[in-house]
Amino acid sequence: MSNREDILNRATDRLNELTINELFDENANATGKLVQSISQNGYYSVETPKGVSLGLAMEEYGFILDSGRGGATKAGNTSWQPQLIQWIRAKGISPRPGTTIEQLSYAIYNSINKKGYRAKPFIAEAVSAYDTIFASEYAEATAADIEIDLKKIKGNK
Repeated sequence: MSNREDILNRATDRLNELTINELFDENANATGKLVQSISQNGYYSVETPKGVSLGLAMEEYGFILDSGRGGATKAGNTSWQPQLIQWIRAKGISPRPGTTIEQLSYAIYNSINKKGYRAKPFIAEAVSAYDTIFASEYAEATAADIEIDLKKIKGNK
């Protein structure tokens, strides 16, 4: 394994950790599903001729949570209801007397559709916290790999 590959592996592990910490800082971990998806999938790196690209694999709603959402112009389907009920229970929210949890989830859904909700930018916060450190570490690893390659070339002559 090259020094660069080692740095990339450690960087993706560190970014996963920072991203999860940011989720907790934003109080955005009610059910644990998003944290679990980042822990299991998370960041990955791809080295290309133009440089290194990082990607992030997680539950789809994580990207929406990160960027926020404006109000909708039309109603969606009800496939969201089981997840919203799970979130309500995880948050410990109790419906008012005479209201079912299904009715409460529908009311919350309608509110989100009308008003949207503010972003909780946990991805950018994590990446910016690690960006400078990663650039320095990657540059040092690249220099070390070049030095190793030059020694190999020199030894072959």
